[in-house]
Amino acid sequence: LPEKLSEFPAILKEIKDNLPAIARIAHLEADTYKTGHTATYFAQKGLAAVFSDSTERSLDFSLPPLDTNAAINRKSWIQVWTAASGREESWRVFLGRDFRGLDPVYYKAPFSDVIADSRMKKMALEYLEQTGENQKLLYDFSLASFNLTNRGPRNGDLGVCVLMDQEETALSEKNSYLRKFLSLFSGNNKNSAILFVHGQHKKDIEERVENLPESERITKDSLVTVFIETTNDPLSINQHIALKILLNSHSTAVMADLGRVIGNTLTHIRPSNMKFIGRATHLIQYHVNDAINHPQWIKPYGIRKPISYGEANAV
Repeated sequence: LPEKLSEFPAILKEIKDNLPAIARIAHLEADTYKTGHTATYFAQKGLAAVFSDSTERSLDFSLPPLDTNAAINRKSWIQVWTAASGREESWRVFLGRDFRGLDPVYYKAPFSDVIADSRMKKMALEYLEQTGENQKLLYDFSLASFNLTNRGPRNGDLGVCVLMDQEETALSEKNSYLRKFLSLFSGNNKNSAILFVHGQHKKDIEERVENLPESERITKDSLVTVFIETTNDPLSINQHIALKILLNSHSTAVMADLGRVIGNTLTHIRPSNMKFIGRATHLIQYHVNDAINHPQWIKPYGIRKPISYGEANAV
């Protein structure tokens, strides 16, 4: 573990070295939203990271959530596509397996019996109803007929490709999903960009991009290439860490450009945001339990048992 942690500074430095390029694409995406248009992201190996980043935007910046298949009019600023011919296949690309929802019959009794706090129990049971097998019907991430017909790009929209190591070969394949995606976002004031985390030589990547047909080509200003070594990293953990940092930095920069981040403050968070309530509760619990375990506390006040999550939540 210490050896793995020691690799982090190099990852962070590579991201920082790409800040000018990241900033250019962040401005491009922000300008897309300012003019009333939308963005579509395309990813394969990085699909889970792209999906989580796009959904967190909704929570952190009070944006419309991703549109479900049932939505008639598109409200979300962003959507996510992948190399798949239909909904079922897109879930397999996303998860590496078929979709499996939570079984209400299996979980309802433990949720009812174990959770003591009545409000948390009520919310847990409500959320359980929204996590079953039928949830896979809500979303389709495929670059296929449903999305192309109902949510295809319009003039002024932005397409962003998020690529990881070895996915650059699709740039040289005429009929690849990646090339099809790039062609959709060419002409008619549409824009495209590529965020690429890789272990290849940067020059090789740039040459592949330059060799694209003119109708699919992007400029160097719309290309971010983050080089992360894969030596002694068979699971590509460092590249996935780099991708998460890259996406988080990019999304935050986009929202700062739109005035939804000022300094280090997220200015559009709803007070009812359970994600941040949970984080704050754990933080309070950690700090209080740390303080009451110090000799400076114990000497005047004595020993007391650590506070529970429920007690911290009450605070």
